Amino acid sequence: NIVDTIFVGRGVGKEGIAALTIVFPIQMIVSSFAQAMGFGAASVLSRKLGEKKYEDAADMIGTAYTFVFISTWLLVGLLFAFLEPILHFFGTDDVIMPYTKDYLGIVGFGFIFFSMSMAANSLIRAEGNPKASMNSMLIGAVTNLILDPIFIFGLKWGIKGAAVATVISQIVSCCYILSLYVFK
Repeated sequence: NIVDTIFVGRGVGKEGIAALTIVFPIQMIVSSFAQAMGFGAASVLSRKLGEKKYEDAADMIGTAYTFVFISTWLLVGLLFAFLEPILHFFGTDDVIMPYTKDYLGIVGFGFIFFSMSMAANSLIRAEGNPKASMNSMLIGAVTNLILDPIFIFGLKWGIKGAAVATVISQIVSCCYILSLYVFK
């Protein structure tokens, strides 16, 4: 969000920054759900690994990912079903509404990757691999840092470009995390 704000401020202006400010608490709510599930699952995972119950630990990881996936889609469904009232609740006015809808309309579909990454980072740390968790966050941030200027200025997509860059960076981060489970 900080990276997007810097580039949106330069490429879109104050209306774009206002839209990002409106969307930020919504992102934090989604993040809170994902982190709560990730922290809870990490606690169970740590205990299962400590008890050397590796099969139970693997089952718990699958259950956690399934629960995060389903609950995030439910949140996204509710968000889009009540989009305008929710945006008005968070302070959007008629001037900012188009910018907010453009940004959230794209970023909202990326919430699944965002949530999976947030929850997975907790699980990875519980497995004793905090470096991989840090790498996933860095990969996402650097990807967003590279793509934002390309999409906002180069392709002249404005706030939609910032949203696309954000979603792609979340997908890349999520794929990195999932690759740890697939290949290890």
